[in-house]
Amino acid sequence: MTKMFLTVFTVSTLYYGLLGTWYWIEFKGGWFIGSNWASEIYLLPSIYLTVFFVVAAVTIYKDRTLQPISNFNIKYIESDWTNRTINFLFFIGLFSSLYVYLKASALSDSSLITIDPFLLIFYQFSDVLIAVILFSFGTERARKNIWKIALIIFLLYSVFTGLRYKIALIVGPLLLAFYFNEDSSKKQKIGLFFTLVIVGIFFSVMTVVRSKFSGLDLDAIKYIDLETLLYGLFADANSVFGLASTLSQYGNDLPFVHFKPLIEVFEQFIPRFIYPDKNLYSHLKDIAYGISMSEESLRSGTTVPFFGEYFTMFGWYAVYIGSIIYVFLTIWLFKLVSKYSLNARQLLIGVGLISVYMGYYYYSRGSMAQIFKGLIFIVYPYILLLRMQRINIKFK
Repeated sequence: MTKMFLTVFTVSTLYYGLLGTWYWIEFKGGWFIGSNWASEIYLLPSIYLTVFFVVAAVTIYKDRTLQPISNFNIKYIESDWTNRTINFLFFIGLFSSLYVYLKASALSDSSLITIDPFLLIFYQFSDVLIAVILFSFGTERARKNIWKIALIIFLLYSVFTGLRYKIALIVGPLLLAFYFNEDSSKKQKIGLFFTLVIVGIFFSVMTVVRSKFSGLDLDAIKYIDLETLLYGLFADANSVFGLASTLSQYGNDLPFVHFKPLIEVFEQFIPRFIYPDKNLYSHLKDIAYGISMSEESLRSGTTVPFFGEYFTMFGWYAVYIGSIIYVFLTIWLFKLVSKYSLNARQLLIGVGLISVYMGYYYYSRGSMAQIFKGLIFIVYPYILLLRMQRINIKFK
């Protein structure tokens, strides 16, 4: 199971830490939003590699604690309870997606999206569709065309709203499950490689022409050249500047925030009418502002890798301890999926979901509060459905 996670984590390390740094130095000279960070980001690959070796070593060690799967390859029996839950979650996700698309696309300024509380709520609930569709592909429901159509519609929704992470979280687990399936032939795996190349090019184009919640600017496609395509491919790796800003500010100009990121995990669910002075993600805003000390960098949405936020808490001690806890959480989620899966497809898709979520999404979006919301609306519903079917087997 850990092979999937280590594969995704390795790719993330190569992309963000090594190739991303190379691109921003080689092609951009270390410049980003009017500031030059060449001398700082030049040293970052060693930090990325250090974290990689810590995570890899702990993962390999913890892999020994994973127990063999028992009661495997049990025929899936769908109860009315499970069926109603699937339909309910599907309806919630579909309604939320429609609300987000229709409401957000009508806004002239994408920054207004964060002001509308109902839009933010439905934005989170739309992620439930990821869990429901992936679960259905792990059961006999996958033979029904309605779920293939649901997958296509969700992908179109993600494309036209410019939400690349949703595409990665629903396509990634399916591709990983296919690749790590023992029945997959070498020719099929080679075909999968070319599929990943096409997906990478598509992501690059989407980065250049997308406008979040406002569709795609298709007219911009005709102006894309090789340089623009390369920028689109590595634009997301601008998190190296977020990490550089973190290391230069915290412990020097700014004090460590200590347990603030953990507190925000729970604080984010308190309504503003109860807590009107709620100020979330201030440490992440300081990181973005510190890139060029300008409003432009503050609004750039530049993120940090997961261990960058750990550094803001207690410095280097938090980086190493936090990385170990990060692995423990990932392994614990693997154990839950392994415990409740009834067949190989469910297991592979579930492990793939956690691998992509923890090894890519959390890697690139270093925010405990944000990642916790995703665990509730994406990972937990998948595990919940696995648990419900296992309970149904026991009753049978």
